[in-house]
Amino acid sequence: MKRIIPVFLIVLITLLASCGQKYSYTDIIPKDASMVISVDFEQLYLKSNIDKTENGKKLKAQLDHILKDFFSNLNEEDVNALIQNPNQSGLDFTEKGYIFVGRESKTYGLVFKVSDKKKILKFDLPENNISFKKEQDFYTCVSDNFIIVFDNTAFLVLSSNYPVDESLLQYAFSLMEENKEKETPIEMKSLFEKENDLSAYIDMNFIPNGALASARMGLSGDLLLKDLKFITSANIEKGKIDLILDNITDNPSLVDLFEKYSKVFSPMSDKFLDMFPSSTLMYGGTHLNGSALHQLLQENPAISYALTNSDFPLDMNRVLSSIQGDLTVGIHSINNKSFSLYAEVTDSFMEESLNELQTFVASAHGMAAVQKVKENLYLFQAYPDMRIWFGSYRNVFFMTNNSYCASNFGEPYKASLKQKQWAKNVHGNAISAAFDVGKLLKDADVSPFNETAMALYPFEYINFYAKEWNQFRFELVTKDKERNILEQAIDLISNLY
Repeated sequence: MKRIIPVFLIVLITLLASCGQKYSYTDIIPKDASMVISVDFEQLYLKSNIDKTENGKKLKAQLDHILKDFFSNLNEEDVNALIQNPNQSGLDFTEKGYIFVGRESKTYGLVFKVSDKKKILKFDLPENNISFKKEQDFYTCVSDNFIIVFDNTAFLVLSSNYPVDESLLQYAFSLMEENKEKETPIEMKSLFEKENDLSAYIDMNFIPNGALASARMGLSGDLLLKDLKFITSANIEKGKIDLILDNITDNPSLVDLFEKYSKVFSPMSDKFLDMFPSSTLMYGGTHLNGSALHQLLQENPAISYALTNSDFPLDMNRVLSSIQGDLTVGIHSINNKSFSLYAEVTDSFMEESLNELQTFVASAHGMAAVQKVKENLYLFQAYPDMRIWFGSYRNVFFMTNNSYCASNFGEPYKASLKQKQWAKNVHGNAISAAFDVGKLLKDADVSPFNETAMALYPFEYINFYAKEWNQFRFELVTKDKERNILEQAIDLISNLY
């Protein structure tokens, strides 16, 4: 009997707790949202080390001053408590916050977990356009730009592309009342279970209909781009951001298309990396079955027409079909648009290409020429200023519009891309690409205070690679290997003020 009573009490307490349990705050996120981003505030705060560095303390002091100014009409003790612990706001920042975007990006909002409704009500500040009133079972605040609705469990901020009106308020009520009763899609459940610093569910429905129609022009009628679905996860670490993009598309037609294309691209080697100088701005490569890709592209009328009617003086259908092996392209500079290309091709590729060029030159009335520069290397020139060097050896085709690279044709560089840190991710992947951020900013010659430049400045390179169509990986590597991007951002921001 003594053993039964404790067990009985445990079961009773569990039942009572479950009966009184509130709905999850994530239940109010629209079930048809096209983009949902989760943010782990607590984890990001810890990784920022804002309390442990001089610049962090300086920035926090500036933020504290802004908060005190904004909440000047509040009790000073309450403001100080909020500064010391943001959870004193009544929102639970130990739980993730969510940003969502509705269909066609017409609505968007924020969702937080409520820990104490009474603490939120303390921030009733009409002079700051925050004034709460009780409507139905909720507290609301309506401004010109947004609507706030909350109860004991969830806090919703909702806005749209249109001026705030009664219909948006009713939509907010429906999310708070009815949406939580609907079944949560499995994709969003998967997102809620992620334990990364940042995660997101995305489908192409967030693109407005007009833009979506343009994007799918030329595609088969049963291939709906809006059915493309992804879940991405990002972790912020010392010296880099690791990001994984999972393609969770389940539309049978799209999956079939992905499977078809995945057979065209297969794991590549790193054999051509040392044929590109280390100063190369951008690199991309794959192992390509050109004939199989050509057959697939012929199914798309728009692409088929473009290949057949290209202005380039070669048969692009033949060129594409002739690539059988590794294909790598390097862009050396955006200033002069210089590039180099290496590709494994069929035996007859070079001879057929020369014949086609000679035929074009003969009909160009002196506006084009082909000359042999050295063994296995030729120069094609066309009016007014096109100069392309090309050549072939052992079924490897080379092409460039860079004279320096042409002079090194067939010779590996002592300082090549093979020495780059990201080079380890090339071999064995079906697709690999990387670009040098520092060189990009230098070539673009943008102002250091340009927003894009400031966002990219901390990074050394960005690397992308994939083995299969259903998962893509990104590495955003910073110059500073000892600190994460949040710590670096705090230094940057604190030095601006």
